[in-house]
Amino acid sequence: MSTLNLDFNNNLILFADILVALGSRRRIEIMKIISDGKDWTISDMAHIMNCGISNLSQQVAELEKAGLVVKKISKTIGNNTKVIKPTYRNINIRLW
Repeated sequence: MSTLNLDFNNNLILFADILVALGSRRRIEIMKIISDGKDWTISDMAHIMNCGISNLSQQVAELEKAGLVVKKISKTIGNNTKVIKPTYRNINIRLW
């Protein structure tokens, strides 16, 4: 995993997309949970976060659309289960 460096002056569209994706407390919570390196399924996260699977799936889709997470087949859980992984180890945001 690499670092995403966002600069307000260079890529305004990407900058806006990332800020919109991170503009939800729920989505920030998802990013925090999956940053531990473990394999997290949407149902596992829904249980921990005390929310519905459908709602959480929509939130993950927004993060995926912004390029912040990917869904991968788990190597440890089995049965072709998809897990959510962060795309970047760090996100650096420079406003000015």
